[in-house]
Order: sequence, then structure tokens, then C-alpha cells
Amino acid sequence: ANIGHATHRQYRILFTQDEYRSYFKFTIVRNPWDRLVSAFHYLKGGGNGEADARWSNEHLAAFDDFGTFVREWLPGKKLDSIYWHFMPQTHFTSTEAGIGELDFVGRFETLERDYDTIAERLGVETRLPRLNASKRGSDYRSYYTDDTASIASEAYKDDIEAFGYRFDDAAKD
Repeated sequence: ANIGHATHRQYRILFTQDEYRSYFKFTIVRNPWDRLVSAFHYLKGGGNGEADARWSNEHLAAFDDFGTFVREWLPGKKLDSIYWHFMPQTHFTSTEAGIGELDFVGRFETLERDYDTIAERLGVETRLPRLNASKRGSDYRSYYTDDTASIASEAYKDDIEAFGYRFDDAAKD
């Protein structure tokens, strides 16, 4: 069943305790600064479908560039209750016990290698297709000033701490 971007808590409810314990539980996380740049441009470009386009028109149309968006929109936002593209990754991965219930945490930056680990663990032989490739420059760091990087750091501090990211962790699109 395709249930989209469900939270770890939702999966715990969806499956029986025996099913949940027996399943291989994994996630892929992304450098929060890179993810923020990607989400902004993705949604400004229309996203994927009517809901994304509508949300973008209502919330992002006023921002001509990423820096203005970060400075004017991001500070003070309660991101756990905002549109899912901007929710912290810990919102999806955490339970009362933290992220320790996951069997594997892969990284977007090492996606091909981590996908191979997941496929091996699941016993499937498949290659990872490249979909939704970004049309923007691949180095997210060029979109930030010291000020906007600091604002994003504060907004996504839980993700940065939970997954051990640093601003200078270069993306490998």
C-alpha cells in the first residue's frame, strides 16, 4: 500500500505489534539546508500536483528568492504543523523512544550506496531509478548567506542534531 510520507508513529498504529517488530524499518534523510533549498524550488516550480501548487501559491508567491523566503517566512514557524515539505525529518522518524527504533537510517547524500544496503537487507535485486532530478545548481551552500544559514540551522536544529549534519556537508546529487 502506498501511504505516502507517513510518520513513524503512524506506521506503529497501522501494523500489529508483531508485524511492526518483524519489519525492517528504515528511512532516508537529507541535509536540512539542502532539503530546504530543494523544497522551496520544487514548490515554487509547481511541485507535484494541485495541492502543492495551491500551497505554493498561497504561501510562497510573495517570495521572489530563497534568501527572502528564509529571512521572512522561516523564523518562528512551528514546522511540525506546516506543509509536509518543510516539516523537520524528525517529525517523520521519531517515536517516544526516539529514532532508535529504526533499523537503518540512510542519507540522500549517499543514496545509491544506502539503497544497495536496503535492497540487500530486503533480499531484492533492483537498481535505483533517478526521478525528479533537480534543475537547479547542485551545491545548496551557494543559496545561503551566513545569516540565512543560521536561521535554517535554528529552524532545523532537531534534524541537525539527530542525524549529525553540518552545513558544510556537501550534497552529492
